[in-house]
Amino acid sequence: MSTGADWIAQHDLLRIDYAMLSITSTVFAVRVGIQLWRRRRIEAQDILLCIAFLAYLAFTILYIVITPIFFKIQALQAGQIAPWPSMMAEIKFTSEVMWQSGMEYWTCLWFVKFSLLALYKKLLAGMPKVYLWTWWGTLIFCIVTWATCIITGPGLACNDTKKFFNEGVLCSSPAETRRQTANLYYAYAVDTLTNLMVMTLPIRLIWNLQMEKAKKVGCGLLFASGFVCILFSTIRIVQVGQDGKPRSPDPKWLTMWTIIECSTAVIIGCCPMFASVVPKGRTPPVNPVSYDSHGYVRQSPNRSNESGSHRLKRMMSSKNREKTGGKTMENISISRTGHDSQEELPERRTRGTGILITEELREQHEQRLEEDRRMEEAWLKTEQSNV
Repeated sequence: MSTGADWIAQHDLLRIDYAMLSITSTVFAVRVGIQLWRRRRIEAQDILLCIAFLAYLAFTILYIVITPIFFKIQALQAGQIAPWPSMMAEIKFTSEVMWQSGMEYWTCLWFVKFSLLALYKKLLAGMPKVYLWTWWGTLIFCIVTWATCIITGPGLACNDTKKFFNEGVLCSSPAETRRQTANLYYAYAVDTLTNLMVMTLPIRLIWNLQMEKAKKVGCGLLFASGFVCILFSTIRIVQVGQDGKPRSPDPKWLTMWTIIECSTAVIIGCCPMFASVVPKGRTPPVNPVSYDSHGYVRQSPNRSNESGSHRLKRMMSSKNREKTGGKTMENISISRTGHDSQEELPERRTRGTGILITEELREQHEQRLEEDRRMEEAWLKTEQSNV
């Protein structure tokens, strides 16, 4: 919390603003570069995140422009400088920037949430309908709260908006200060609540996915990084009311933590694209297959006799059918998906019934099918060469 009007110097505040702007812009540019490099088509989450970044860019640049005016007004109030010719015009411009920057601030935060929700929508394919209903409920709630912040913030800030814009009359009466304070607390409350809702949905989805525990923890930490935004939002709002008494916050404090919070939000919105380029660990096959010089599968000791006899019977029956002329050469190969397949997997267990098939069993099954296909091709080549 700030301890006075001189809690930070002008050059230090500008350094923080420039640093956050540079870091956030670099991260966003790298994200765009990764998308172009991987030749991914533009989707809804990309457009929404771009809108959030543009809103962040707009109010951050405006805050940097008006920061020197804050310190000039502070020096004027302390009697360190005399009024300057363009003082009223600069004060009016600063007030207008602070009045409309709230809309850009909320747009930045909420559109990052919309971008993440659009990304989560892709994870809901094949999931129970309750997840889809939860997603729609979260989306509708976020839209409503964003609209109320946009409408009530500027709308309740001043008693007479026309005098504020045309005559430069500041909205600093006790009643206006109370409304502004109430709006800041409301925006903080719904921002925190929507952050928790957006974080909870993917964490629940990840918990039910079949992946390594370390990857689950990593994804959970990525989506739970919204707690950082909640922390910065709390620090930003903590100066608004001291001892329960409404007061106008120090604009320098407000602008600095607004930039820091939105920078963090945009960077979090870019993280899923970075996660897509992280190398994925590959699990070696359980039963590696090798072939001899004639193209036949080299039998290993860990392959069961039953499986080998089954394949031998299929090869012999295929040979007998060819000799008898009962079928043409094209019909010798047995379809892996037709009725002749003897290794069809049972249906995946749903609702507590059926047989549970693990990923390891499915990999072994696919390997056996591939080996059978190769053996049949080798057998056909041998028969064709004999003819």
